[in-house]
This record gives sequence, structure tokens and C-alpha cells, in this order.
Amino acid sequence: MSAQTIAIPPNYTNIEIQQMSVATSASVLPAFSTTGPFKNVSRCESIFVQAPATNSATITLGKSGVTAGGAGIELVAGGNITLPCNDRGFWYAISASGTQKLNVVYQGAVN
Repeated sequence: MSAQTIAIPPNYTNIEIQQMSVATSASVLPAFSTTGPFKNVSRCESIFVQAPATNSATITLGKSGVTAGGAGIELVAGGNITLPCNDRGFWYAISASGTQKLNVVYQGAVN
């Protein structure tokens, strides 16, 4: 698989990069902090998420109560998507089996 590039719009920066574990119960995407090195970030603009190629099951993204394979956005191993960040607490992730990984990159506007 070839390397993937995260497109960063002008005046944006990667606020924070995290990896979360996704299990068979829905978990909200992790929050980011706008203190410390992120104090010059005025707001979160987008969330880039990627399911690592090493995952063995699909991850489903959606609102609170999302179910594996239910209504939502499905990410197969190696898949990625950019989500809006207007409500960070909206996005939840769940997997049909085992514990999978999800890379989460918050992007925001720089003051």
C-alpha cells in the first residue's frame, strides 16, 4: 500500500494526533486540548480519521448509539475520511469484533 498524505488547507495546522482503541461498544472520539502548544489554534475545522491497514475488522463512525454495521460511515482497514469538527462530541466509533485502532488528526485554524 502506498503512503497516504493528509491535505492541510492554508492557515490550518494539525492540532493534535491521537490513536484510539475501538471496541465492540461505541466510544466518542477523543477530545483535543487548546492549551500548551495548541494555544494559538482558534478552532477545530476538521477531523481526519484513518483505520490502520493492520486492523482486522471494519469500524463504523456515527452519532451516539451507532452500531457496528449500522447507519454510519464504515471504514475498512486502511480507509480514511475527513469529518466536520463543528461538534466534536458528535462522532462515535464502534467495531464489530475485537479491538481495532483509529488514528485521529484534528486540524484547525491558526490565529
